[in-house]
Parts: sequence; structure tokens; C-alpha cells
Amino acid sequence: MYRRTDIDEEEQEMEQEQELDERVAAFAQEHARRDRREHAAKRAPDGAGHDGRALGLGMLLGAALGAGLALLLAPASGEDTRRQLRRGARRLYVRGSDAVADLRDDAERRARRLARRGMERGRDLAQDVRDRARV
Repeated sequence: MYRRTDIDEEEQEMEQEQELDERVAAFAQEHARRDRREHAAKRAPDGAGHDGRALGLGMLLGAALGAGLALLLAPASGEDTRRQLRRGARRLYVRGSDAVADLRDDAERRARRLARRGMERGRDLAQDVRDRARV
């Protein structure tokens, strides 16, 4: 049979656990807010968050399309035009392949860096929660 003091102790422990849960939740929310603010501050000034590579790739594709159209509309023999188009297509393929490889490498580096940061922040958050739980 339970004594009144046993019930009071259980209620007190439950209240302490609930208070700790609330403190941990508030702490996690504050960290999430801070991370969002830091992330927003690091974005590009235009707010798009893009680097110059996407712009460069778009300009390269636009230039290639413009050159192709100029060749098609220029007064030259059909064979000369086709030869120039093949050369241009090969050059574009090589440049595009290089650009895609660069973008892939850049994306892999960024993904590794973000994963590493996430692990570090998770460890820091866990340690902070442990430290605050001891208080």
C-alpha cells in the first residue's frame, strides 16, 4: 500500500522530469532559432543563396545557343554550317562536362561540410543539455 509521502515523492519526480523536458525543449528551440539566423546571415545579399557558378553556366549555355542560331542564320553552305555546329557542339559538351564535374565536386564538398557541422552542433547541443540537466 502506498503512503502519502510515496505519492508526493512520485509527483515531485514527475514534476521535475516535466520541468527538465520543458527546459530541454526551450533550449533546443533557442538553438534552432540561432541556427536559422546564422544561416540567413550567410546567404547571398540578393537572398537567392546561389554562387556565381549557376550564373556562369547559364551564361555559357546562352552563348552557345546564340552562336548556334547565328550559324544557322548566317549565309554559309549547308556543309560548312553543319561542320561548325558539330565543332561547337563538341566544345560545348567538353565545357559542359567540366562545369558539371566542378558543380558535382562542389556539391560533395558542401554536403560533407554541412554533415560535419551538423554532427558538431548535435554534439554541442547534447553536451549543453547534459550540462543544464546537472544544474
